[in-house]
Amino acid sequence: MNVNRGLKLALLGMVAYVFVGCSRDSGNTKEKEEAIQWLLKCPPVVNPSRWPPEAYTYHSAQEWGAAGRRIKGIEKILIGLLENNTSDRPRWIIVRALGWVGSQERIPALIKVLQDKEEPMTARIWAAVSLGKIRDKAAVAPLCEAVTEGGSEMLRWNAIYALKKIGDPSAKPTIERVLKDEKLTIKEEAELREVLRRLDGI
Repeated sequence: MNVNRGLKLALLGMVAYVFVGCSRDSGNTKEKEEAIQWLLKCPPVVNPSRWPPEAYTYHSAQEWGAAGRRIKGIEKILIGLLENNTSDRPRWIIVRALGWVGSQERIPALIKVLQDKEEPMTARIWAAVSLGKIRDKAAVAPLCEAVTEGGSEMLRWNAIYALKKIGDPSAKPTIERVLKDEKLTIKEEAELREVLRRLDGI
């Protein structure tokens, strides 16, 4: 199976879940279907040639996010999907989407994904990205944990960048601890020092 078809089939599996839910709650069937169609149009992140045609509906992630915010009840729909879907690809797309739409209510759901080591790593990485985009201080402690847990370098650096965006000084001890890592490259050390300057408000 090629990647294009695999991604689309995985997302369509999520559509099936939503339609089952709609049969029990016909009041918001239209909004759920609209949300699924919107998720299918998630813009490509890497390897653009491997994404389905629907991914090129919008010119940017910003435009895609703005379209999602126009869907009634989108935050509740996405959180419901997140709680009931276990497939890797749709899961990280839902997490990415929550970075663009919703209120403070989405933060606990994103933190849960970030902290759960049973989650697909792609979903955890996008949880860090989304929390950085939202910039709520409630995410600082979980992001610091992600920085120091070891394992995925991609998760660690996305958590560091999220902490930089949030700009809360309470993250300084975590960044200073990472700076003591002898394996850091010159570029990585420079980036960490830039994060510290941001946390100091410089």
